[in-house]
Amino acid sequence: MNESYRTIINKFFPNCTHIIDSFHYIRYVTQAFNNVRIRTQQKFKSNTAEYKILKRNWKTLMTYINDLDDYYVYNNRN
Repeated sequence: MNESYRTIINKFFPNCTHIIDSFHYIRYVTQAFNNVRIRTQQKFKSNTAEYKILKRNWKTLMTYINDLDDYYVYNNRN
């Protein structure tokens, strides 16, 4: 998935098929989502409820929806 690898592969193997394994694809998507979460979190001051929710609940945001339990999480800071 690295751009330098793609350049080399296209130069030396112009007719090849590109294959990306699922581990690296999921890792790439996870990192991209986490970067968006951090950028959004940094828009808030560190003492706000929004900042703390994004900071503390990152594992919940990254969990597959079918793996979540049916319980509510309340924000007691409001």
